[in-house]
Amino acid sequence: PGILRIDHDAQVRATMDAARADYGVDAARQTYGTTGGGVTVCILDTGVDPAHEQLDSKAITWRDFVGTSTAPFDDHSHGTHVASIAVGDGQGGPSAQRYGGVAPAAALWAGKVLDAQGSGTESGIIAGIDWCAGSADVDIISMSLGSVFPSDGSDNLSLAANRAVTTGGKVVIAAAGNGGDAPDTIAAPGAAPDVITVGASSAWSAPVGSPNHTNGIFLAFFSGRGGAATAQKPDIVAPGYNITAANANTGAGYIVHSGTSMATPFAAGSAALALQAAPGWTPLQLQSEME
Repeated sequence: PGILRIDHDAQVRATMDAARADYGVDAARQTYGTTGGGVTVCILDTGVDPAHEQLDSKAITWRDFVGTSTAPFDDHSHGTHVASIAVGDGQGGPSAQRYGGVAPAAALWAGKVLDAQGSGTESGIIAGIDWCAGSADVDIISMSLGSVFPSDGSDNLSLAANRAVTTGGKVVIAAAGNGGDAPDTIAAPGAAPDVITVGASSAWSAPVGSPNHTNGIFLAFFSGRGGAATAQKPDIVAPGYNITAANANTGAGYIVHSGTSMATPFAAGSAALALQAAPGWTPLQLQSEME
């Protein structure tokens, strides 16, 4: 009496090879020959490790909004993990192809807006958005970050993200946040109405007995949900449950993380594939097709 349900607490892990297959990336590459070539993704995060095997082929355009470094680095590792999901080249050691990114040929801009503790100021992130949005080279802005409290989209960070779309003409993709399964848990800048806001889901194709096997797709318990002011959010979901990707400052090491932070660069990489195939699409057209 009083027990509603008992679930088996099985190990669940979505590696990039299963996630790419399950969410259409491999099919897009094979059918259309798209790898993100000619498209530039600007990632605002903790920085990137340019020496990791997933990123060492990239000529990274860099800006440090936290300090004064003129060379790319990552003193936290979150940004490197995120960047490799979006644009990791899949080249290197025995694990490289398996954990390669969605758009391996896409160019990378990286703005360090978060410090070694993974924190940053709203003004610093807005400066990063403006930096990405102000360049004709950038096509997509990806932000795996969010405010501590939910937003209705009227905060300055959300407004800056909106401007990058409406004035800058950029595709802006942001995390829904990890506020849990209650209503009204969408963070800024994911609350911005013109931003493609990404929730986290699972992959499902790994065979029984493998460490990343699941019994089907599910929405991650931590993935943020819309409330009264953001009822349509998130706009899409992407794999963000136990994702294995690059670990900064290890050369060829990998680490598992879960979060809408992981789902966001997967969506950004997917957007890069789409823009390579349809370079004339506006942000609104791309958002319509992705949804």
